Amino acid sequence: MNMGSIGGTATATLVDCSGVSGILCAAGAHTWTFSPSGALVNTSGSAPGKISFNGADAVTATGATATTFSATSTADHNLGATLTQPIAVNKLNTVLATVGDTTSVSAPCTNDGLGGKLLGVKQGVNNQGYACDIRLDVGRAGFVPVGATVTFAITTAGAKFSHLPLADNPSQFSVGTGTLSLDRMSVTYTVATASTSNNNEELVLENIDLDIAQSAVAGAKINVNVTVSGKTTIGNPVAIAQVQGTIVGVGSVPTVLIGYNDQATGLITITENVAGALSDELGGTANIIRICNWDGDEWMVRAPWAVVTKGDMKLNSGGLPVTQVKMVLDPSGQCASALVWQQSTVASTIEIHRGVDAASSAPLLVGTDLGPAVSVDSTATPGPVSFQVILDTGVAADLDDGQDVSPFRLGPPVINAMRAYAGSPILKALSQPIISAGGLSQLGGSVTLEETFAGQFSGDEFHLCILPRSSTQRADVFFSSSISNNELHTSNQPVVTTNNETGLVASFESFERDYTNANNQNLNDFACIEVEIDSDPVVGLGKITVSNIHYDVTPDAPNGAVQLFAYWEDEGSGVPGTDFGQTISNATVGAKASASISRGSALGLTHIGAFTTWTKVQATGKYITWRFVGGAAIAGKLVQIQVATRGSSSWSTFTTLTSRIADSSGRVFFHWRSSSPKWISVRAFFPGDAAVNPSYSSAAQGRWR
Repeated sequence: MNMGSIGGTATATLVDCSGVSGILCAAGAHTWTFSPSGALVNTSGSAPGKISFNGADAVTATGATATTFSATSTADHNLGATLTQPIAVNKLNTVLATVGDTTSVSAPCTNDGLGGKLLGVKQGVNNQGYACDIRLDVGRAGFVPVGATVTFAITTAGAKFSHLPLADNPSQFSVGTGTLSLDRMSVTYTVATASTSNNNEELVLENIDLDIAQSAVAGAKINVNVTVSGKTTIGNPVAIAQVQGTIVGVGSVPTVLIGYNDQATGLITITENVAGALSDELGGTANIIRICNWDGDEWMVRAPWAVVTKGDMKLNSGGLPVTQVKMVLDPSGQCASALVWQQSTVASTIEIHRGVDAASSAPLLVGTDLGPAVSVDSTATPGPVSFQVILDTGVAADLDDGQDVSPFRLGPPVINAMRAYAGSPILKALSQPIISAGGLSQLGGSVTLEETFAGQFSGDEFHLCILPRSSTQRADVFFSSSISNNELHTSNQPVVTTNNETGLVASFESFERDYTNANNQNLNDFACIEVEIDSDPVVGLGKITVSNIHYDVTPDAPNGAVQLFAYWEDEGSGVPGTDFGQTISNATVGAKASASISRGSALGLTHIGAFTTWTKVQATGKYITWRFVGGAAIAGKLVQIQVATRGSSSWSTFTTLTSRIADSSGRVFFHWRSSSPKWISVRAFFPGDAAVNPSYSSAAQGRWR
């Protein structure tokens, strides 16, 4: 500061302005602070004191107190400009003013590859990661002093910190370990070292996991407020995540070959937890649904279809409401988009299907691996094929914009295929039974691994490891491995067999604990099965089958596919084609469905016409035909035909007379004729399988007279 003369003028130097760095302070209001208290002459009243910049451009300081004022200038000023004000003699030996501090807080969401976008967190799920980091710019030197407390408090109902986050201290400014409040709504740190420079050091709060209650409002942003010593609120609350009303899942994880075109991937499903979660143009702001390839190693050559399979949501097809629409590809072929015409009033499900042909003239609705068809770049490496589901804003003209304009991502990317070289071993799951949350020792499907050329099983061992669930990014399924007296229960031990006529011998080696697999994913106890190849095949191609795979599932596990990642432990063996990593699903966490089997009958030997439920009366020697319809749940499966007969006073019990294979529509026909008067009652029984509970139809009667 330059001291004024006895004449009564004090000066101060402009060193900063409202957080704007550079050499020029723009015209406008600049907030100044000064010390010691009382250095400013109040400029209001009958004889206000004028303040001048460089002796010109007189302005009036309004709202003056003993510590601050706001002076509005009508001109720009270089850094180093002087501020002057006539003051009383007894004020000469004080500092007139210093420019205010620039402490701020932000949540840029640049961590974890989110591309600056908020990630969705699910209702009713704990320990959800991927929340944005919070960055506290501590401003000028010493503004936040030693001993001050910095508190980060969640202000959104239904959201809590799962645990104490990590505070990443900058080089000068530092805080202690921190404490988590009893309600886990806030975390507080005490300043251990104050900043000694004006370089705006950043304290970063990271590794933020969130617990989200089922009652959390879909669409609500998870806001965090930052205060210093419980008094000063720094800026506005910052958003670190957003509650989603949808769950993204996949139906299967097939293998796609590197360098090959137009290959099937697993079905992608987008399921609303609450009606209206996927809003329309009038009802909300996220009315475009996009699916985008996450890694950029694949692209779509035919547009997939968005198909509403549950609920009353309508999609936009040229301004008309429809339940299925051909999606629009962006120029790169890596994103496909559809427009919501009318948001749901009943929670809805959308499935993403590939087209039936190269022109994608209709969606492919029947079969396996129904997801988008992709071409894989010849330079890609073995690994997962992932798609990110995105909610965006816009109209039909914006559908081919791609993912760069995305405001909101629905959870992490989902894996719906695995890239592999054409010469890699073939990994298959022979079935995918339903297992339940909270269940123990539940049987999964057998897994096979087959050579595609001689020498792939050359003196190696491979692992089957359970990946963290794609919907939560945490482990909630484990191999059953009950142990007593240090011995593994054989009922839970996987069984390894081979086509031993080739000379191949392999055996179950052990379960792996706390193992880090080839995808660098940390897994918990009993997360991997190790299979040892004891003797290489000498004739033909080897095949290994791993069966009797049992799972334990945590009670809070969400529904969805259990994914096994298979890879060679010795990746540096040097044998061509032996390096591989593939993913398969041999179980699904969920609840078994029950088949709804309707019944009807008609006179004569027929498969057409009306089939009704009332009793059919037929002449002796002629046929009555029964028809039972169970739909996709029993299509292609064996159904028992059970018959009861009526005596003089009562009906007999039902017994299985024969069996039929249901056709592709889940229909079963049964014909009977009697040469004498008779009453019979006929019903269908499906014994159940890995996905469907045992199910009966009602009975339908027939009579001959």
